[in-house]
Amino acid sequence: MVMLAAFSTFPRRASGVLLDALDPARQWRVQQIEFFGNKKFASGELSAAVVTKERPWYRFWEERPEFDPVTFETDLERLRRFYESRGYYSTEVTYDLQVDAESSLVAIRFDIRESEPVLISAIDVDVQSEGQTQSPPTLPESLPIKRGDVFNEADYQKAEQALRAFLLDKGYAHVKTERKAEVDLDQRQVQIRYSIQPGPLAQFGDTEIKGTDTVESELISRELTYKAGETYSEKSRRIARKAPGTRSLRYGQSRSGGNHRYAGRGAHGGGGHGKITPRDQDRRGLWH
Repeated sequence: MVMLAAFSTFPRRASGVLLDALDPARQWRVQQIEFFGNKKFASGELSAAVVTKERPWYRFWEERPEFDPVTFETDLERLRRFYESRGYYSTEVTYDLQVDAESSLVAIRFDIRESEPVLISAIDVDVQSEGQTQSPPTLPESLPIKRGDVFNEADYQKAEQALRAFLLDKGYAHVKTERKAEVDLDQRQVQIRYSIQPGPLAQFGDTEIKGTDTVESELISRELTYKAGETYSEKSRRIARKAPGTRSLRYGQSRSGGNHRYAGRGAHGGGGHGKITPRDQDRRGLWH
């Protein structure tokens, strides 16, 4: 890896070395850490993404943290992954180490060369309703992401959760979802696709209340926001489980397609999964 020039805040007697040149028999400690070239994200955000730390200035009486070369090398990849998960796929991260051999101290500089971001070019939602008699379910008017946004993996996952939560509250208690993102690094674009299997509409069945130590079951029953035969709602189920004095609540369920594209912005359910596929000859991989 190319070693970059030293920066002015390093001690004058320090000398620049590569990671492999550090004497493994010595115990090195971190003197300071700096980030250079980062414009999209603050140094505090980048510092939180790495494991190697410097001693806080306000705890000057403590011994400086140990410098572990293996951890540091992994930190370089952590920073690349930090940028990648936020849409900056080709960001380069290099380093410069300034060593004070007399004091066994290492001053670290991370050099960031930020790339152009990958933007969302399309958001498709495919509702798979084969073999079902009811009409395809309605979908939320908006999602936490929109076309033209910088691709962010966290928001990409939140959009799937928003779709699931919406359908769970509309009676689709057995909904399954998948997500997929195809990243074109040459065009700096990503196409997002969510696949939904809503399953049959469900209704609340009879509710059985157990484990009431100090509250009568009838009092809890009066707090329920649903009745047997009503369309299932995840929100109502969560409220029922929080009824005062309730330790166990069992309820029954009775069972009673389309393609959508989102252009605008709007906003938990588990059970979904997905992948992100960079379409590039030199870099391929999957992130779940």
